[in-house]
Amino acid sequence: MAKTDKRKRSIYIPADMLRELLYESARLDRTVSWIVQQCVKRALPEIKKMPSVNEVPDDFQVRIDTASGVSSPAHGREGDHEPR
Repeated sequence: MAKTDKRKRSIYIPADMLRELLYESARLDRTVSWIVQQCVKRALPEIKKMPSVNEVPDDFQVRIDTASGVSSPAHGREGDHEPR
């Protein structure tokens, strides 16, 4: 069996999410740590399907307002509006 790193970690989550974790922990008679681990194991495959911040669509362009020097995304797709 592989050794696991059991050092304490801190994470910040909203109060309503903590209440849900505590409820499920009590309901399943498991630790909150176990509940969080199960959530991560089940959610990671879906999270990995999300595009990376480094993945830029082929039609992505940046428009620079020469007066202010401010850049903004401009996909050029229907419904996109040029910044004012």
